[in-house]
Amino acid sequence: MNSKYKRLCERLAVVVLVLGIIGSIFLAAKYGEVKEVSYSRYYGVSGEAKRDVALTLSILVSSIFSTGVLYAILAGLGEALEYLERLSKKEEESSTSIFEQSKLPPL
Repeated sequence: MNSKYKRLCERLAVVVLVLGIIGSIFLAAKYGEVKEVSYSRYYGVSGEAKRDVALTLSILVSSIFSTGVLYAILAGLGEALEYLERLSKKEEESSTSIFEQSKLPPL
């Protein structure tokens, strides 16, 4: 039995990781600027954008961390499905059940 969900979880984890890193860089570049708007009676409204390094790094680190957490969840789910697949394969190959193989009496 080859699980299609195991491959789906593994591929989805890689896609989430790649797109998450690219998206993190984009978010940090776009929203890491602080815009200062000033109003003058003679010159009107003027705006100036400056890069805030602390804000940019905090956006980048927090979004990469959340991407990493989601990647770990999906990759772990794929590993769990692979482990369950191996267990079911071993049970199908053996003629006795798991309870009969153990030395403990069944409940």
